[in-house]
Amino acid sequence: MVVELQQRLEREIQERETESALYNAKLYETEQKESDWYVGLSVFASNASQVMAVAFVGCRAGVPNFQGLLRLHLCGQLSPLRTRVIILSIT
Repeated sequence: MVVELQQRLEREIQERETESALYNAKLYETEQKESDWYVGLSVFASNASQVMAVAFVGCRAGVPNFQGLLRLHLCGQLSPLRTRVIILSIT
């Protein structure tokens, strides 16, 4: 009888460990998704603020062909610093 109780206890322990591992895997996956979402939102906000800054400077300065310059900036062909240098050199 004692051996049977020990076997049942070991099975119960294994089941709990399996449930715990599954729960931890789901928790990790959820945290990873939330982290990816936050990073994506942060990158988007950073890019949006850069575009707004470039647009504000370009509009205020009356830069010729500003739409083309902004399009190059948005496509990633110009860095924010390079865009500002071009705008400042034109004005």
